[in-house]
Amino acid sequence: MGEVYAAYDPELDRKIALKLLQARRGSGVDVSEGRARLLREAQAIARLSDPNVVVVFDVGTFGDRVFLAMEFVDGRTLASWLRAEPRTWREVVAIFMAAGSGLASAHRAGLVHRDFKPDNVMIGRDGKVRVMDFGLARTIGAEVRKSRELTIGSVSPPGSGPTPGSGSAGSVGSVSTSGSASASTPPTGASVEDPGQVGTAVRSDGDTAIRNLSDGAAGLAPRVSRRLDLGSAGPDPLLTATGAIRGTPAYMAPEQFLALPNDAATDQFSFCVALYEGLFGQRPFAGRTVQELSANVTAGRMRPAPPAARIPRWLRRVVLRGLRVDGRDRHPSMEALLAELAREPGRARRRWAATLAVVGLVALLGVGLVRAERQQRTRCLGTDSKLAGVWELPVGGGLSPRKQAIRRAFLATGKRYAGDAFNFVSAALDRYVTEWSDMRRDSCEATNVRGEQSAEVLDLRASCLDERFAGVRALTAVFSEANGDVVSKSVQAVTAIRPVAPCADIAGLRAVVRPPEDPAVRRRVADIRASLAEAAALENAGKYSQASQSLPGLVVAARATGYRPVVAEALLWLAKSQDLAGANRDAEKSYDAALWTAEGARHDEVAAEAAVQLVGLMGAAPHPAADVERWSEQSRALLERLGPGHDLLAGWRANNLAVTYMSEGKIEAALAADREALSLKARALGERHFDVGITLMNMALASYELGRVDEAVETNQRAMSIFRQTVGLDHPYAATCLSNGAEYANQAGRFSEAQDMAERALRIWEPELGAEHPYLAFPLTALGWSLIEQGRPKAALPHLERALSIRLARDQDPKGLGDTRFALARALWEVAGADERALQLTGQARLDFADVQGAEARTARLDAWAHARHPHAHPHPELSQR
Repeated sequence: MGEVYAAYDPELDRKIALKLLQARRGSGVDVSEGRARLLREAQAIARLSDPNVVVVFDVGTFGDRVFLAMEFVDGRTLASWLRAEPRTWREVVAIFMAAGSGLASAHRAGLVHRDFKPDNVMIGRDGKVRVMDFGLARTIGAEVRKSRELTIGSVSPPGSGPTPGSGSAGSVGSVSTSGSASASTPPTGASVEDPGQVGTAVRSDGDTAIRNLSDGAAGLAPRVSRRLDLGSAGPDPLLTATGAIRGTPAYMAPEQFLALPNDAATDQFSFCVALYEGLFGQRPFAGRTVQELSANVTAGRMRPAPPAARIPRWLRRVVLRGLRVDGRDRHPSMEALLAELAREPGRARRRWAATLAVVGLVALLGVGLVRAERQQRTRCLGTDSKLAGVWELPVGGGLSPRKQAIRRAFLATGKRYAGDAFNFVSAALDRYVTEWSDMRRDSCEATNVRGEQSAEVLDLRASCLDERFAGVRALTAVFSEANGDVVSKSVQAVTAIRPVAPCADIAGLRAVVRPPEDPAVRRRVADIRASLAEAAALENAGKYSQASQSLPGLVVAARATGYRPVVAEALLWLAKSQDLAGANRDAEKSYDAALWTAEGARHDEVAAEAAVQLVGLMGAAPHPAADVERWSEQSRALLERLGPGHDLLAGWRANNLAVTYMSEGKIEAALAADREALSLKARALGERHFDVGITLMNMALASYELGRVDEAVETNQRAMSIFRQTVGLDHPYAATCLSNGAEYANQAGRFSEAQDMAERALRIWEPELGAEHPYLAFPLTALGWSLIEQGRPKAALPHLERALSIRLARDQDPKGLGDTRFALARALWEVAGADERALQLTGQARLDFADVQGAEARTARLDAWAHARHPHAHPHPELSQR
């Protein structure tokens, strides 16, 4: 299958095993297809995560070959362990049960090993057992070539001579089959060069072809005529000095010899052959040649057990069931086989007798053992003390002094929604620190109490969790000195804390670049990250100027460390600060620098977030569609590489794409992207989270622009329901929902409802944003429309005049201007008739809509209204110049 090299990974500073696999020629597929298949299989193996399976760190291609970068195990094979000294049957069973657990894990992942043998199991110096060499693995249920009719035992006639053609020798044994094959091979008696290829397929016309039986595929390779004449060809490399078969064929199941589909039962057979050998000192099936072996295996003819073997009868029965010819007659699964091995009849009786004999000793030792375990558990419980004075775990129904102080700071701002905002923040932080604490404690116990996890993994997870905790500490510090801006942004800020779930992704944590080796550099990096967490908390909480002051200096300090991951992190936060300040060109450069610095450092989370932010930045400002598409694909690829646990970031990627599509007038595409964002955010945050409400608002807007007014109303009401239950209806987020809802209600003919929502939005926004903020033009215009439709045009005039004044001064968006001018023209017309200003506003509104992609419906509505009121007073563009 390939070669394995000892190698060194300089980025992760560790020794690894590097395996190069070669796609075989002549197996019925071309090399590129074979390489692609190997790559898919290698990627499937890399997804395995089990303490009894060798870890695969990376998978890729090198030229025509596929490589796997694997854990380097310092130890010896199971075969070497068995040969080293006599072992008791209990010792043997214990080691094989650990290896069987690795196989069972592969089966649950949909993989079959297909080459299990003692040489493919490692026992490390740490005593851990790991199954390795999944080089022949296939996915269960994968496509298998049609099996041919096979007859065991037929061989080419002695002295039949060479078969014309070319090819490499590599087989012993033969099977009969129908079909065709090309090319041919060396003379009879050629030596076997590759012990991995075993078996010769003999066609019905007498020609022969090599078939890789250990690969289990029925494809025919270059033909070879081969007579099993041990004397004429010298020692057979598949035989030992005593003529016993060794290597892969000795552990193959009947279905492998017969080229039938392989499944988990195939691994079970190989496992039981190896276990039988470990227990009895010999394999269960005899055979000096592959033909003899295959005939015995496929017929189920086993040799007698050695008379000196002292193996319990129950254990022999368990092993023999796994060696049955028909896979359906074996144990139902590896788990079932392992359960039988663990059952051991008589164990309960011995345990009871032992308990009675040593009850006094157990009483004495038990106190010590319980005390030791209690000490370890107490040590792990101590991690909760870090939360003291930051945000304590929820206990009962009361608030800790720290939480009470933050609540007072919120309420002191005088914001009407301060109480609701604190309640949301409090519940969110309670959930977060509970999850953080549970994971921290479980990780500690997994290493120190249960022994399920190495100290290395504990360090990786603890470092990840400490970074998350720094974010909580910085944010609660900002909350303790809350002003109005902090309270208004608090909901968004608490959602921006990096989730805890990725800290359980061991494979992902192992892929992160190691921290600096130099202790002094490591301390500087930790200090910079703490300062970045403080800047991030300030930024997310609305204190933009304070955050922006420190970030350029932090980038300089990060670069001085020479540690690229922290440089990428600092650049990302600088870019966010510039983005929020509206410095789009600077933000684009910083995002770009953060992304490529992170790529070089293999800091995938930062690279993915930078790419996602670039999608939003490009979509918000005029950029070529190709640029947006490039960052969209880059962010998608990075998120795929990150794997599970990043649904929220993927949701914001979809959200930013939707905003881009809306700005380009691709409303259907925007709605589809919004739906994707909704699904991802709901999975990450829950269906009733306020961020899910934001996406529902966006969906409602897209539906409205598509003319699906009833759908827009219903979707907006769903968003409103979420805001009511989370941040309350006095929050600025709710005002946006109310303002949009007023416009939709007007179009649906629900004018009184529209008036109510517009007035409520104004009551929230005006004291929050100021009397001249551009946002106010939206509910003012909607309020004017609702009053006109209710027959109160005079009451609508002051609201519409104010909306137009705000838009002319602060917001030159043509669609908004057109809506306000059209509404004001209608109000003036209804009050004073066809005066000159009404005609002028109508003409200007028509010009505004002409500049807006997809505004044909608005233009048609305007023209219909104008024609109905005064057929000869068609609005015209020249009027806009007056």
